[in-house]
Amino acid sequence: MTTGYGYLTLWVNGGNAGGQDIALALVDANGNNLPQVSVNSYFGGQPPRANRWQQLRVPLADLAAVNQTITGIMVQDNRGGAQPTFYVDDVAFTP
Repeated sequence: MTTGYGYLTLWVNGGNAGGQDIALALVDANGNNLPQVSVNSYFGGQPPRANRWQQLRVPLADLAAVNQTITGIMVQDNRGGAQPTFYVDDVAFTP
């Protein structure tokens, strides 16, 4: 349950190439995909940087996840094709 939390916080690394266009969405208790957002929007419109960890803080309101039970997190291509490898770490709901 996301009650008491305001953000989904995680770290993203663009791997050797960087420049990915990544979408992020949550899954509710009924298995429904909640609205997705572009990760780049939270990096000032820029894609993840190569070989650099960047903290991503997405307001739960942007993910339609306020006071929701969340059963999954989706991090996926937002371009419609293959992209360079990227890494995600330290995923948490935060106040």
